[in-house]
Amino acid sequence: MTLGTWAAAYILGVDWLDGRDPHTWEAKPVDIIAGDRRRRQRKELTYRFTPVPDEDALIRNGMRITGPLRTAFDGARWAGSLEDAVVFVDAVAHFLAIEPDDLKSYVSEHPQWTGIEQATAAVALTRPEVKSTWETRLRMCWSNDAGLPPPLINVPIFDGSGHLLGIVDLFDPGSGLVAEFDGDQHRDVEHHRRDNIREEKLESANLVVVRSDKTDIRRARRQLVERLQIGYRRGRARDRSLDDWTLQQPRWWRPPPAR
Repeated sequence: MTLGTWAAAYILGVDWLDGRDPHTWEAKPVDIIAGDRRRRQRKELTYRFTPVPDEDALIRNGMRITGPLRTAFDGARWAGSLEDAVVFVDAVAHFLAIEPDDLKSYVSEHPQWTGIEQATAAVALTRPEVKSTWETRLRMCWSNDAGLPPPLINVPIFDGSGHLLGIVDLFDPGSGLVAEFDGDQHRDVEHHRRDNIREEKLESANLVVVRSDKTDIRRARRQLVERLQIGYRRGRARDRSLDDWTLQQPRWWRPPPAR
């Protein structure tokens, strides 16, 4: 038997995949990849019947688990939706420093496996530079639901004098649209104050800012999609002579260390 998907990822160090459903907070079942089809499914355990060759497995803490590439592949093909699949692959690629091309090669080597279409689509969309699973979900709202151009991710934006305006979650240079996800830490009074100042600086530079949180993505998704589309149209129609921003990095700039 082999431990797979989120549990294997968590053991490998992918802290974002903690086995909780992001919408209900209920515990997800643990995926056990086993060869014995007589095993009964249980609420807390899901048995998967598929081979795991030695090259796809590791031993950690005395347990046999799937390795990084196989974990990403299984998590993507067995996910309940394309969005969940992209979230899974983004998280694994981010924490384990997996190159998208390596994922694509691995997926292409398993063309007949169950869920291959979803895994292929998810790997094509993966972006290891994300900073949270909710940022990935916001990107899926942006690209797949709202139909906006693929955004830059966690990009620093500067004003005309070279001062940092902010490192924004999603950005479309053509429209000047910025989309930000506010996690739980943004509820802190001081953090919220800094967010407001940052938003004012971005808007003063002639950028359009759309902010969101978990409620927007979970329960007000349609409205969020409309807000993104409206923001995109506003940005496309803006007076570009008023732009006071640039993506050109000044000499003093040093990117913050990756986490």
